[in-house]
Amino acid sequence: MGRAIRWLVLAGAVGLIGLSLGAKGYLPVPGRSEPEIRAFLTTWDLAVGPNRFAFALETPDGAGFPDARVRVGFYALAGGPPVFKGAAEARYEALAVGREVRGVYVVPEVVFDGPGSWGAAVEAVGPDGRPARTNLGFAVLERHLAPAVGAPAPAVASPTADSPEGAWGHLHP
Repeated sequence: MGRAIRWLVLAGAVGLIGLSLGAKGYLPVPGRSEPEIRAFLTTWDLAVGPNRFAFALETPDGAGFPDARVRVGFYALAGGPPVFKGAAEARYEALAVGREVRGVYVVPEVVFDGPGSWGAAVEAVGPDGRPARTNLGFAVLERHLAPAVGAPAPAVASPTADSPEGAWGHLHP
């Protein structure tokens, strides 16, 4: 039970960090009252080391921003002015949601070298050739909350019919 509470508290802390970085889901671009596009993080488990970084883009009126050429710059934000750590191209992956097609942009691998507050500067050029920019704040943890692909599952108590209390004994006092 204690382990589940720790996970819940850690997940809540990550959420609060994300909210503190931008109440609207994005950090404003200096000199603009409303960004040309908004970015929303769709990857929640980011940690030190290699990560898949996925996010959605939309216009201020809520319309999708599909098929853009997107470049993302990554910055460490802890302890002073932002420190540029690298940049990468993001590819668009369309997703069907009911009859509507939306999508996410994905940087297949970005390596974060330390935990804490990070930011992404997103520069996109839409299919019409119009450029747009926004920023996105997020938290990087010391280690991932979920097991890595191929890693063993966490050990948990799993009563069976052969257990002293039986498979359902833990449900009855």
